[in-house]
Amino acid sequence: MATIRILESRTDPQFWPTLELYVESFPRDERVPLGRMAEFFGGDAREGKQEGSVLWRVAIAEEGSELAGFRVFAVDLQSGLVFLVYLAVDPRFRRRGIGQHLIDYARDDSQRELGEKPLVAMFLECERPELVQGEEHEKRKERLRLFGKYGARIISRSYVMQSMGEGRDPVPMILLAYPIAEQIDWVEAVKSFHRRFHSLPAGSYLEVECLKGLEPTPLIPY
Repeated sequence: MATIRILESRTDPQFWPTLELYVESFPRDERVPLGRMAEFFGGDAREGKQEGSVLWRVAIAEEGSELAGFRVFAVDLQSGLVFLVYLAVDPRFRRRGIGQHLIDYARDDSQRELGEKPLVAMFLECERPELVQGEEHEKRKERLRLFGKYGARIISRSYVMQSMGEGRDPVPMILLAYPIAEQIDWVEAVKSFHRRFHSLPAGSYLEVECLKGLEPTPLIPY
C-alpha cells in the first residue's frame, strides 16, 4: 500500500518528480505557473503555506522510493471549508485506490488543522464531459463516476475556473463537493469558496455564474 505524507520542502527527493507529474497531468490552462506551484513547497512545508486564513498543503503518495501521486489542497481555518485543488496519480499506479487515499488524507489533515472547529465540506473541480468528444469525453465521465462513488455531489454545472495566468483562458468546469457537516448552506459555502480560495470580491462575475447553476447536491450516477 502507498505511504502518504506531506512534501516537506524543495530539497525533498520527490520535489521534481511531483512537478513533472503536475505538468504531465494537467492542461496548460488548468495549471498555475510553476513558480506559484513551487511556492507550496517553500520553507518548512510541514507547517504549510498560509495566506490569510487559508493553509495550503501538498501531500504525496509513495510506493517504495517512487512517486505514485500527489494532492494539492487548502483548508480555510475560518469557514471550515477545504479545496481539493490538484490530484494526479502516475499511470503506473492507478486503480489501486491511491486517489481516494489522498482525498482521505486531505480530509483528516484538514480536520487536525481545524482542531475543534468542524469541517464543513470539501470542494473540488471536474472537467465537463459535454464539452469534448471521443476518448476524452469518456475519461471525464469516468472521473465524475469515480468522485461520485466516494460520495461527491454536484454543486454547480455553471462553475468557471478563473484564468491561471496571463495568456490563459478561464475553464468551464463542474463544481463538486464532499459534504461533511449534516446541514450546509450551499449558497454561503459557494460564496466563501470563491472569496477564500480564489480571493474574488463579493458578487464577482464568476461567483454569480456559479450560483446560477446551484443544484441541491444531486448524486453523480456511476
